[in-house]
Amino acid sequence: MPWWVYLGAALLLVIVLLAGLSVYRWLSVRLIRTVTAVEITSGERWQGEAVAVRVETTVKSQSAGRLRRRVAEGERVRAGELVCEVVGEDGKVFEALAAPAAGLVSYRFDGLEFLHPAMRPDEVWEAVRQPVVRELADNEKTKEDQAVFRLVDNHTIYFYASLKGTGQLKPGMNLAMRLAERSLQLTVMEVVPTSSGQKVLLKTSAFLPAFLHLRYLDLDLTIQETSGLSLPARCLTKAGSSEGVYLLVDGRPVFYKVQVLKRSEDTVIVSDIPPGARVVLKPEKIRRYLLPW
Repeated sequence: MPWWVYLGAALLLVIVLLAGLSVYRWLSVRLIRTVTAVEITSGERWQGEAVAVRVETTVKSQSAGRLRRRVAEGERVRAGELVCEVVGEDGKVFEALAAPAAGLVSYRFDGLEFLHPAMRPDEVWEAVRQPVVRELADNEKTKEDQAVFRLVDNHTIYFYASLKGTGQLKPGMNLAMRLAERSLQLTVMEVVPTSSGQKVLLKTSAFLPAFLHLRYLDLDLTIQETSGLSLPARCLTKAGSSEGVYLLVDGRPVFYKVQVLKRSEDTVIVSDIPPGARVVLKPEKIRRYLLPW
């Protein structure tokens, strides 16, 4: 048989093998289920009412007489600085009252000064009542054992809130609140789930002037929004110590390391892959279908 017959048969066999591999590759790529990485902005929101609880000390007088202010309402004082005096009708000083610590001075009371940050959120809501605001004016008469001024720590304030929202709050979460055209960051300190929502203790170090007298307020809180690409959680896999996903690039699965921005039971939000990428849905099965070419 002529040599060219053998050569033709060999070439035909090569062509058949290459065609078979191409068909296998075409079929194997289509056997791999993929999803499209979709851009998303994720945020959660909680709304409700809150009671402001300051870190404050109430100072009482031991003498009856008239109050003589030495420091104005809302003024900041140092520890040991003279705040006010209790004097007689003739101006004789019966008692000089100094600041026990540094802070803001207020002569205004609402009857809820007993609230303190160590109370549980549900305890606070059981104790709150309609405040009755009164302010001791300069030269006003005072009694023995009467509270004459408050000294307020202007570095921290707490909010006991009753909230409803889109997710479960957890201690350590940071939330954003807008008040008086300012954005404040609040940290969740404690959460007590209830049948109607969540009782929450919040803390912020941003002390606004209004916080000196504020007691009740409506809250509209959001968690910092996360922008990324949304994928089913099952797309995540590991290559060594790196967490990532497999993308189909030119028909081949290629591992991409990703940063997980947010994670839930069924969904993850990731970065570091292009929008619209085809992501392998079941990365543990890719070796069943593809040859290592």
